[in-house]
Amino acid sequence: MYKFTKDCMTGIESIDKEHEQLFKIINEAQALLEEQAVDVKTVKSIVAHLVDYAAEHFAHEEAYMESINDPELMRQKKEHTDFANKVKSVDFDNMTDEESRKELAELVKFLAKWLYHHILGSDIMIGKLEPVVHKTQDSKKSENVSTAKKGMFEFTDEVI
Repeated sequence: MYKFTKDCMTGIESIDKEHEQLFKIINEAQALLEEQAVDVKTVKSIVAHLVDYAAEHFAHEEAYMESINDPELMRQKKEHTDFANKVKSVDFDNMTDEESRKELAELVKFLAKWLYHHILGSDIMIGKLEPVVHKTQDSKKSENVSTAKKGMFEFTDEVI
């Protein structure tokens, strides 16, 4: 089972609670894989639950980031979109029960790895970088911060 550990905490209570819930859903999927009889309908149900909850979480996280003018908002939106597209790209409708079980196993591995990587590489920085400065303010300072942070976090652009 996958654990939501202290190193995954952003310090933003609402976001941390939602991250913990995402780990619970991934663990529900893992537990499902350990059962003897797994059918396509059940797999589709848990994946749909995950997609819906992740969309809700992403909306909350992005709204929070927007409210504090977080400079990483656009990167976060892209990562969230890439995640959603990956999960939605799996077509369980045309699979047998065994095929859906195998695909869910691969999806669980991807989801856990992606979630850890995303939290520790991106979410952990929410609110920790200087807010976006509007053009009427010191735009040179904003550009310097943007350039510096890009160098620090280029690894978050990797596709998992």
